[in-house]
Amino acid sequence: MKMKSLAVQHKIILMIYLIVFPVLILTSGAIFYGSYTASMNDAANQYRSVLNTIGSSIDAVERDIKDISIYFSINEDIYDLLNAKTTESISEDPLFWNNFAPREIILDMLAIKSHMLTVILYPENGLAPFYVSHDASVHNTDINAIRRLPVYERTLAARGDNVLSRANAGEQGLFLINRTDKIVFTRELFDLSKRNKLGFLGITIAVEWYERICRDAMVHENEAILILSADGTEIARTGEISEEAAASLRAGLVRPEGDMPVRLGEWYVFSKSSADGQKNLYYLANAQNWSQWITRGLALPVALALTLLVCLWPISVLASRIIARPLRKLYASMQKFKEGDFFQQVQNDGDDEIAELSREFNRMVNDLRELIERNYVMALHERESELNALAAQINPHFLYNALDSLYWQASDFGADKLAEDILAMSELFRLLLSSGDSDVYVERELSIITHYLHIQKMRFSKKFDYEVDVDETLLQQKIPKLILQPFVENAIVHGLERKDTWGYVKVGGKIEDGRMVFTIEDSGAGMSRETLDGIFAQGGDKNSSSHRLGRYAIRNVKERIALKYNAEGTLEVSSELGVGSRVRISLPLNPPGEPPEDKDGGGSIA
Repeated sequence: MKMKSLAVQHKIILMIYLIVFPVLILTSGAIFYGSYTASMNDAANQYRSVLNTIGSSIDAVERDIKDISIYFSINEDIYDLLNAKTTESISEDPLFWNNFAPREIILDMLAIKSHMLTVILYPENGLAPFYVSHDASVHNTDINAIRRLPVYERTLAARGDNVLSRANAGEQGLFLINRTDKIVFTRELFDLSKRNKLGFLGITIAVEWYERICRDAMVHENEAILILSADGTEIARTGEISEEAAASLRAGLVRPEGDMPVRLGEWYVFSKSSADGQKNLYYLANAQNWSQWITRGLALPVALALTLLVCLWPISVLASRIIARPLRKLYASMQKFKEGDFFQQVQNDGDDEIAELSREFNRMVNDLRELIERNYVMALHERESELNALAAQINPHFLYNALDSLYWQASDFGADKLAEDILAMSELFRLLLSSGDSDVYVERELSIITHYLHIQKMRFSKKFDYEVDVDETLLQQKIPKLILQPFVENAIVHGLERKDTWGYVKVGGKIEDGRMVFTIEDSGAGMSRETLDGIFAQGGDKNSSSHRLGRYAIRNVKERIALKYNAEGTLEVSSELGVGSRVRISLPLNPPGEPPEDKDGGGSIA
């Protein structure tokens, strides 16, 4: 199905998915990656924390070992025995360790440190060894045999530091009979100059003690912990681990770096080295447990992405309906408008583009309806004007010829004033009855007014004076025909005729704020507010010529201005009884490019 054949609602849903789906995929991918990384870090942190806990527990045990070894190295009684140059007199006492050394204190210390199994001290001067044991193991009393052991050589090389090793049950070395697996800490004691050897000290801890520490800290039962010495000797092991994996770790083939593990077969291996560098701790996390941990961490973003994808459908449908509903209403109104219903209106109180489009449609319908009505009314008015002009133009040439004859007769008899009046009347008739456009230049409208006032001045020579003062810049502007003359006529017929005193009529015109402004002022009888309001009221007595001139003509001018200029044209009338009236007409200037006036007046009396 082509995109253009889809309904708007379906297009909106499709576009929402096309826009949101990639964003959702990217967001979900970012969340997935972030969650994966966080899960990896959380899992790694947990295992690192376990290793730190094990290391801290073992360090606490080894601090006890170190404390005992330091005590042996600084105790003066023990130092004197180890530094004795002659040992025969001392050896004669089989209980010399009880009599000359703090054996009881050492026993009390060992009683408190229950994790220690044995303490053996071999004097280098040939004295019998000091030996305390919590198990049934039998120690080797031959110092020469001890000196041949590899652990003795490593201890000498350590120059006073503790050396870590392991003694398995049944294995001979320090012990002739070894009942349990032991972790052995050995240290060579020197004199103050660090040159002369004084004694070889050995302290043991049960391997089971380390295994218990590791077992208590394990996260899962199917995992393993391995403790190796710096040279790869296995110190302790907890959990099931293949010999192949253990051999790889002992050989140093796997060396994790940083906080993340290294994959070794079915294991993820974490490692930690002791502060003294003598041992390495390895935690072997089962790969299946690791994967489950990571999967649990990823479950939330995956579920969130799926939920958002499912929830996007009703949200898209709802959003598309909200958008499409006003469009459907607008389309329905357009169809009715197309069928001729020019009163269609779309109700939409929103502030979005669709609401603005609906309001523009409403304005278009109103403007078209007003345009149709205005053109219809204008057509009726033009038809009425044509009929009136047809009725008035009863052989105008006959009238022109008759006035022409009167003009020449008056001239022949020397009645120049009468001839001038007849000429003015002839020009007025010519301008009023000549055919042409409904719009005329201001100059032509002023000619009509000037001739009309001249004739009225002839009737009321001592009744009023008049003045026409219009800027020359207005003369070539076009205005509707006969929109000024009715007000001049009204000023004389309804204003000055009713007064016994002298009066005046003044016609003005100028450009003000980019508009044409015309004023007609008189000092006539004036009008009351009720009379002024009644001029523009509908109806009225149209049989009376007074009402026809006073109301219909003025109301007709107002309607013509409104039809032609809409709100751009204004008509204002003010009046006061006994003072006079003032009319103000404001019209927009013609657009540039209007042709100059044809000075041919449409005929001449000459």
